[in-house]
Amino acid sequence: MVEFLPPPSLHIIIGLVNKLFIGLAGECKEVAMEWTRSLHIIRDDFHGSHFPGQSCQILLGNVDSLMLLVRTQTKTAIVFKYANALRNLKKVADGCFRRILADDLKESVDKFKSSYIKTGLPITSKAHVTFTHLVEFTGTTKESLLQYTEEAHESIHQEFKKTWSKHSLRDVQHPKY
Repeated sequence: MVEFLPPPSLHIIIGLVNKLFIGLAGECKEVAMEWTRSLHIIRDDFHGSHFPGQSCQILLGNVDSLMLLVRTQTKTAIVFKYANALRNLKKVADGCFRRILADDLKESVDKFKSSYIKTGLPITSKAHVTFTHLVEFTGTTKESLLQYTEEAHESIHQEFKKTWSKHSLRDVQHPKY
């Protein structure tokens, strides 16, 4: 059955990056906030107070800058476990969400799983899909997830929301409602 249901790559990345950021902010808020400010990224209330896809990609691409913000030995260990998980998540994303499927995807997923578990965060459904079904799907299809991404659908969805907000009837008493 797994070969018919590709893992939702966009939502996996958004969910896991946000989960890891929330964990980091819960343990080391000032470093987390300084990191996002340094990258000119804010959490958008429109997206449920989460980072949207593009912001998640920026965070994954700038994990090394996170470690540069740590100023005390105590915080180094805390920040390192989240930075390591984010770095390993980027390797997973690069291995299966790009045009060419990486040969070492299983090893990348295993490293990510290990580093994610070390954060102490709960195993969410997106984490489970990544740990279990990502390699299973790509192993069956021998294809990356790029052609299955839901990004185009989400872009259309966001554009439709603009039109809907201009033309929708919210007043239940309106005669055309």
